Amino acid sequence: MTEHTTFRELEDAHDREASAARDRIEQAEEHIHYYRSQMIRMQEHFYDIARSAGVQDDPRFQHELRRVTTQIDDNVSEATRVVIRFDDERTEMTTRHRREREELRERLRQTGAAQ
Repeated sequence: MTEHTTFRELEDAHDREASAARDRIEQAEEHIHYYRSQMIRMQEHFYDIARSAGVQDDPRFQHELRRVTTQIDDNVSEATRVVIRFDDERTEMTTRHRREREELRERLRQTGAAQ
Protein backbone atom coordinates (compact mmCIF):
# COMPACT_ATOMS: atom_id res chain seq x y z
CA MET A 1 0.00 0.00 0.00
CA THR A 2 1.22 3.46 -0.78
CA GLU A 3 1.61 6.04 1.94
CA HIS A 4 0.01 8.93 0.09
CA THR A 5 -2.31 11.10 2.16
CA THR A 6 -4.14 12.92 -0.63
CA PHE A 7 -5.62 11.96 -3.95
CA ARG A 8 -3.44 14.60 -5.59
CA GLU A 9 -0.25 12.95 -4.31
CA LEU A 10 -1.46 9.53 -5.36
CA GLU A 11 -2.59 10.67 -8.79
CA ASP A 12 0.70 12.49 -9.39
CA ALA A 13 2.64 9.36 -8.48
CA HIS A 14 0.40 7.25 -10.70
CA ASP A 15 0.78 9.71 -13.58
CA ARG A 16 4.57 9.58 -13.33
CA GLU A 17 4.59 5.80 -13.20
CA ALA A 18 2.15 5.48 -16.12
CA SER A 19 4.16 7.95 -18.18
CA ALA A 20 7.37 6.01 -17.54
CA ALA A 21 5.65 2.76 -18.56
CA ARG A 22 4.34 4.32 -21.78
CA ASP A 23 7.76 5.76 -22.56
CA ARG A 24 9.42 2.39 -22.01
CA ILE A 25 7.00 0.73 -24.45
CA GLU A 26 7.38 3.47 -27.04
CA GLN A 27 11.18 3.37 -26.83
CA ALA A 28 11.21 -0.41 -27.17
CA GLU A 29 8.96 -0.23 -30.22
CA GLU A 30 11.18 2.45 -31.75
CA HIS A 31 14.28 0.30 -31.16
CA ILE A 32 12.61 -2.68 -32.81
CA HIS A 33 11.65 -0.58 -35.82
CA TYR A 34 15.18 0.85 -36.05
CA TYR A 35 16.79 -2.59 -35.77
CA ARG A 36 14.53 -4.06 -38.42
CA SER A 37 15.07 -1.18 -40.85
CA GLN A 38 18.85 -1.32 -40.39
CA MET A 39 18.91 -5.07 -40.94
CA ILE A 40 16.83 -4.74 -44.10
CA ARG A 41 19.22 -2.07 -45.39
CA MET A 42 22.18 -4.33 -44.62
CA GLN A 43 20.57 -7.28 -46.42
CA GLU A 44 19.84 -5.13 -49.45
CA HIS A 45 23.43 -3.89 -49.47
CA PHE A 46 24.80 -7.44 -49.28
CA TYR A 47 22.47 -8.53 -52.06
CA ASP A 48 23.66 -5.62 -54.22
CA ILE A 49 27.26 -6.67 -53.61
CA ALA A 50 26.42 -10.28 -54.44
CA ARG A 51 24.64 -9.18 -57.62
CA SER A 52 27.64 -7.06 -58.62
CA ALA A 53 29.85 -10.11 -58.14
CA GLY A 54 27.36 -12.30 -60.02
CA VAL A 55 26.76 -14.64 -57.08
CA GLN A 56 23.25 -13.58 -56.05
CA ASP A 57 21.85 -16.93 -57.26
CA ASP A 58 24.60 -19.03 -55.70
CA PRO A 59 22.97 -21.58 -53.36
CA ARG A 60 25.48 -20.82 -50.59
CA PHE A 61 24.73 -17.11 -50.74
CA GLN A 62 20.99 -17.77 -50.83
CA HIS A 63 21.32 -20.13 -47.86
CA GLU A 64 23.19 -17.54 -45.80
CA LEU A 65 20.76 -14.81 -46.78
CA ARG A 66 17.83 -16.98 -45.62
CA ARG A 67 19.69 -17.85 -42.40
CA VAL A 68 20.32 -14.19 -41.62
CA THR A 69 16.71 -13.30 -42.47
CA THR A 70 15.48 -16.00 -40.10
CA GLN A 71 17.77 -14.72 -37.34
CA ILE A 72 16.52 -11.17 -37.83
CA ASP A 73 12.90 -12.35 -37.72
CA ASP A 74 13.62 -14.34 -34.55
CA ASN A 75 15.24 -11.31 -32.91
CA VAL A 76 12.29 -9.09 -33.81
CA SER A 77 9.85 -11.71 -32.51
CA GLU A 78 11.71 -11.96 -29.22
CA ALA A 79 11.82 -8.18 -28.85
CA THR A 80 8.11 -7.99 -29.64
CA ARG A 81 7.42 -10.50 -26.86
CA VAL A 82 9.28 -8.19 -24.48
CA VAL A 83 7.09 -5.27 -25.56
CA ILE A 84 4.01 -7.41 -24.99
CA ARG A 85 5.31 -8.19 -21.49
CA PHE A 86 5.85 -4.46 -20.89
CA ASP A 87 2.26 -3.83 -21.97
CA ASP A 88 0.99 -6.60 -19.68
CA GLU A 89 2.91 -5.02 -16.81
CA ARG A 90 1.33 -1.66 -17.65
CA THR A 91 -2.11 -3.28 -17.52
CA GLU A 92 -1.29 -4.78 -14.12
CA MET A 93 -0.06 -1.37 -12.98
CA THR A 94 -3.36 0.21 -14.04
CA THR A 95 -5.25 -2.37 -11.99
CA ARG A 96 -2.98 -1.72 -9.00
CA HIS A 97 -3.54 2.03 -9.38
CA ARG A 98 -7.28 1.53 -9.33
CA ARG A 99 -6.99 -0.58 -6.18
CA GLU A 100 -4.73 1.98 -4.50
CA ARG A 101 -7.20 4.78 -5.26
CA GLU A 102 -10.02 2.75 -3.73
CA GLU A 103 -7.92 1.93 -0.68
CA LEU A 104 -7.02 5.59 -0.19
CA ARG A 105 -10.64 6.63 -0.69
CA GLU A 106 -11.72 4.13 1.97
CA ARG A 107 -8.96 5.18 4.37
CA LEU A 108 -9.86 8.86 3.96
CA ARG A 109 -13.53 8.06 4.44
CA GLN A 110 -12.74 6.21 7.67
CA THR A 111 -10.63 9.08 9.00
CA GLY A 112 -13.17 11.67 7.89
CA ALA A 113 -10.67 13.39 5.62
CA ALA A 114 -12.25 12.53 2.26
CA GLN A 115 -11.08 14.91 -0.45
